[in-house]
Amino acid sequence: MSLALIILIVLLGLAILFVEFFLVPGGGLLGLLGAAIMAGGIYLAYHFFGRATGHVFAFASLAGTLGILIFGFRRIARLGWADKEQIDSRVNEAEFGDLKKGDRGVAFGDLKPGGVALFGKNRIEVFSQGDFIPRGAKVEIVKMEGNKMYVKLVKD
Repeated sequence: MSLALIILIVLLGLAILFVEFFLVPGGGLLGLLGAAIMAGGIYLAYHFFGRATGHVFAFASLAGTLGILIFGFRRIARLGWADKEQIDSRVNEAEFGDLKKGDRGVAFGDLKPGGVALFGKNRIEVFSQGDFIPRGAKVEIVKMEGNKMYVKLVKD
C-alpha cells in the first residue's frame, strides 16, 4: 500500500465530512461514512508505516477536520450560503390585527376545544376554555395569550 493512496483515502474522508457539514442537510449518515473512511486511512497508515506515521496521519486528520469546520463556517458567512435571517414571527400574530378581548365572531367548525373561528373575514385558530362549541355558534374573545386566542360561547 502506498503512502499516496493512504493520503487520498484520508482526503476523501475529509471531503465527505465537508459535504455532510456544509452542503447536505444531513441525518449524519454521510458524516459517519466520511469519518469511517478517514479512520480507515489512519488505520492503514498505522498498519503499513508504523506508529510514527500513524500518529502523523491521526493528527493531520484531526487538524484537517478542524480546518474544514473553520473554513466552512467562514465561507458560509462570507458567501451567504446560509440564510442569516431569523424567524421572529408567531402564528396568528399578523391575523390578530386589531382584535381584542370582547370581540365577537362565529365558530367556523366545532371547537373541541380547539378549532377555527371567523372574525370578520379573518379565519383565526382559537381555543375554547374546555367547552365544546358547535359549528356556527357565536363566540366572544375572553383572553389573548401569546399566539393563542381563547373564546367562550355567547348565549343570546
